[in-house]
Amino acid sequence: MTNIFSPAELLAMKTGIWEVWNAIAPDCEGLFDNHDNEAAIEMCVDCDRLVTFARNPDAGKIRQEIFHRVYMANKSSDVYKELSKAIQLV
Repeated sequence: MTNIFSPAELLAMKTGIWEVWNAIAPDCEGLFDNHDNEAAIEMCVDCDRLVTFARNPDAGKIRQEIFHRVYMANKSSDVYKELSKAIQLV
């Protein structure tokens, strides 16, 4: 699989996903007992959470746009696999 995020895009996504995870992880306790990192990442990017939980709303919008563009151009499973390799939440 080739990289579907540029290095700058991946860095932006890492920052955004960690912002969301830090906000929602306490509410997700027990949901990822099987250490399904891809599912945890999907939880972070789903429902515009990259914007909702962003410390900087403009940065959150940019991250959401990056995710949406990459998601629409690739298989969803490839997008989550690449993010999961770069970001270990659970």
